Amino acid sequence: MLIRRRQVNCQPFCPGPLNGEYVCTANFCDVVVELLQDKWVKMPTADRLADHITAFSAVCDFPQAVGALDGLPFSVSPPKEFAVDYYNYKGWHSMVLLALVDHRYRFLYTNVGSRGRCHDASFTKARSWRSVWAARLSKFPVATINETAVPPLILCDQAFPLTAHLIKTF
Repeated sequence: MLIRRRQVNCQPFCPGPLNGEYVCTANFCDVVVELLQDKWVKMPTADRLADHITAFSAVCDFPQAVGALDGLPFSVSPPKEFAVDYYNYKGWHSMVLLALVDHRYRFLYTNVGSRGRCHDASFTKARSWRSVWAARLSKFPVATINETAVPPLILCDQAFPLTAHLIKTF
């Protein structure tokens, strides 16, 4: 799950760069990304997006949906000096996995390693999210549904902000 780039996600795994753990973890993340990203994390291309949206619509009956986005905390034992950063609103120490999946539950984007106190919505403000998804979705074609222009959409829950490409289902 360490598909996200090391400059952000590897730092929380260790107390700091002083003892060499950060360098080791960062190197590990680089190798994982290099070896697995192209094989396991596939973003739809402009050529395939129409087929992708059609398939998602067939599964969830929601037009123009590219994928579904959600965050999931998982339990960790944090370094004592940073424990407060890992304490989540549910009352336990965690890190957060954020994932965007397609209609077959295949990863389109992952973000692993943010400390538990981070809210799901904070990820959408991150530069990595904006450069990967917000910028790309703006370039994809807009569909006309009942005389209304509808851009490609990402389905999410109430934790995320409503934006041009994030829509909350109910």
